[in-house]
Amino acid sequence: MVNTLLKGMVWHKDRKETPNPTNLLKQYAIPKADQNEILIEKTPEIMNGNYQQLKQRATIMKSIMPQVKFLVMLCDPVKRFISHVKHRTHIGNVTRRDLKTIKNAKADISRHLNSQPAEYNKSQLIYPSAQDFAKGNLNRTDPYVHYLRYGNYHTQLTPFIEVVGRENLIILDGAHMGNQETKYLEEELKLKHELEFEFNANKGFNCLVEPTDYCLSDAKGRPSTVNKMTALKNEVAILSQYYQPEMNLVYDIIYPEYNRTEFCSVQKPRFEWLKTYVCP
Repeated sequence: MVNTLLKGMVWHKDRKETPNPTNLLKQYAIPKADQNEILIEKTPEIMNGNYQQLKQRATIMKSIMPQVKFLVMLCDPVKRFISHVKHRTHIGNVTRRDLKTIKNAKADISRHLNSQPAEYNKSQLIYPSAQDFAKGNLNRTDPYVHYLRYGNYHTQLTPFIEVVGRENLIILDGAHMGNQETKYLEEELKLKHELEFEFNANKGFNCLVEPTDYCLSDAKGRPSTVNKMTALKNEVAILSQYYQPEMNLVYDIIYPEYNRTEFCSVQKPRFEWLKTYVCP
């Protein structure tokens, strides 16, 4: 049984006091509805913070749940950035929303480039770096600066790995959430195989067919009428260069013993989108 708690916890709230496991357990403990229940809590803001904030959140979670595991779904950080821009673009018409997303993304990247310190090359996005985000001493108040932060996967995951160990992070290919990733998840959680997905052509994404039929609503999937990666060719190149160091470190987390040359030669491996960053 899987019990999903959406935005029910306040891990992302910054705490000044030292976490007290006893008090936190009383505050957050949720009784199981079933002996075999798996509680899943999903709050995106968990990953939005500097190193100290993230490490404190991980410490709190481990204090309450010593055997906690983190499910990490990763996709191309450039596409994630653009998707985040689209998420904040509130226009009902699909085409108008896509065009506005492109305009907003161009403006965001231009603002990032021009707000860098004077000594930086304004044609390359260097500041704020992943380490600048980790230190938390940014000299800017751009409300959307955290869009960049979310894509620095290695730096943002490091505090969690330090607290709970790499073995307690189950990293999934968020770009291809289908039967391959589901099987991997079940194996990592030591669950018997039950989940089966099929691609739903009408909705444009996979839907659950076993052990029961279930599909996300039509509001999901965010249909597009414009190829934003093409329209944002220059911005994609800037973001790809920005994220490349982080993606090489992410590769080492996911595939610590998998030779890059072999990975680059395999057709459609897990995390194929990493080829953009780690393959010559």
